[in-house]
Amino acid sequence: MKLIMKFCLLLLCFSCQQFKSEPVEAIVAKETQQINWQSIDQLPKFSACDQSVDESQIECFQKAMYQSINLDSVISTYSHLETDTLQLQIIILKSGHFQLESIETKNTGQVQKLSNQLKSYFSELSPIQPAYKRGIPVDLRLSIPVIIK
Repeated sequence: MKLIMKFCLLLLCFSCQQFKSEPVEAIVAKETQQINWQSIDQLPKFSACDQSVDESQIECFQKAMYQSINLDSVISTYSHLETDTLQLQIIILKSGHFQLESIETKNTGQVQKLSNQLKSYFSELSPIQPAYKRGIPVDLRLSIPVIIK
């Protein structure tokens, strides 16, 4: 019996050295390198998309975004603007609020007042559920083309 106990103790001592643990920092670094930071796991969610069963997440997001952002009232006050296409760079923040980051256009001089009104418009939109990456809310940048006729 003593021989078996000595053998088990000896086996236990040597086998523990075989299982070397990796430092936590190394594990975190390896995981961080494997994450694709250019994509998200879940799009932001409008309340209308919670009931959506038959639509895909992307289709529902696009429809709800189109319905929520109605820029006609803002842009119609600028009837003097030339026909142009504006590229609105917006961010849906991790808090779910909208923020206008910038406006790209060929006619930069004409859109300064419009830019201020659009910033105000986006800041007043109701917040939505943010985008998620690995269960953590993240900011999402979007580019929305707006055609002025």
